Amino acid sequence: MEPDDKHVDCIQFRVARGRWEVVCVGKTKGEVTLVGPFRRGKPEKPCADYPLRGAEVERALEELLLRLIRAASER
Repeated sequence: MEPDDKHVDCIQFRVARGRWEVVCVGKTKGEVTLVGPFRRGKPEKPCADYPLRGAEVERALEELLLRLIRAASER
């Protein structure tokens, strides 16, 4: 966990595999922004907002991590 790069009142964590990353940003308004996967040093996108709790964000986080694994293991 670390302070968000762009918002003072938010926190974020990053998951990286090789040069690929995803970012999860928790916001005070009860939302989570999921970003990636993207290559380190490239634009941080795609991103999408979800409610902080619930099945929708759980599915989205699961899919985000699967996309990270797939992107990092492609050659």
